[in-house]
Amino acid sequence: MDSSIESIGNEKRLRICVLGKTMVGKTCLINRFLNGKYQAEHDRTIEEQYSKYLKIKDEDCMFEITDTGGLDEYLSSLDIWINNADGFLLVYSINDKDSFDGIKMRFENILKYKKTKKFCALVVGNKTDLENGEEKEERKVNKEEVDKFCEENNLKCIEVSAKNNDNINKIFKQLGENVFDMKYLSKRTKGFCCFC
Repeated sequence: MDSSIESIGNEKRLRICVLGKTMVGKTCLINRFLNGKYQAEHDRTIEEQYSKYLKIKDEDCMFEITDTGGLDEYLSSLDIWINNADGFLLVYSINDKDSFDGIKMRFENILKYKKTKKFCALVVGNKTDLENGEEKEERKVNKEEVDKFCEENNLKCIEVSAKNNDNINKIFKQLGENVFDMKYLSKRTKGFCCFC
């Protein structure tokens, strides 16, 4: 059995790391998932740890979620965050082209630090509420570019809105199921990056 697989009682651990540039809504996504609330204003994150029990495929699982700082000054911690995680949410904002470029760089870092270790990743486009909402902000990240990046890297992208609670549970559940399959059932799941 893989020594990285740990259980607390009968629960299985799923270590999730949320990566992306600053102000893409990483903390808002996590807050929505953990307690169903949207909090637009919060202190800048450096690193926060959260946990939540959830059933995945009829098994008790503990999601251990690392909320990471998005500023470049925090990139010195990137290797630790990556090495400790089984799965990654790579978050960009649909109204910020630089944030999408940032997840490309973070994905390259995952490949660099994980080397031959298995992992799963999901690309998340946040703030879809801005596309048709009252703010009338236009999309700056081209869907075709996202699709091309995902296809080239065997990834899947799901667009969400932390503000409107669109697809939030879906991204955590899908990533959780894929990490569960990878760690405990040794399966690869189409659309997610699971490297051996």
